[in-house]
Amino acid sequence: METIFFLVVILIAVWILLGLMLRLKKRTRRKGSSYYVPTFRANFDTWESKWTMDRKLQERWDKARWQQEFNRL
Repeated sequence: METIFFLVVILIAVWILLGLMLRLKKRTRRKGSSYYVPTFRANFDTWESKWTMDRKLQERWDKARWQQEFNRL
């Protein structure tokens, strides 16, 4: 029983340390750098806009591909 408790405490400590390290790493990173791992809600909007842009590009590419196939016939 004690070993399980000890393991849980160690896991929580590691989790907290990793979180702090990630937060510090995020602060030192330049703002203009390409997207990095979003840790919290703050970065979700940028990811969402990037995803939307990717989707739009994909749709445009699909349309061009379809037209190319259509013109070939």
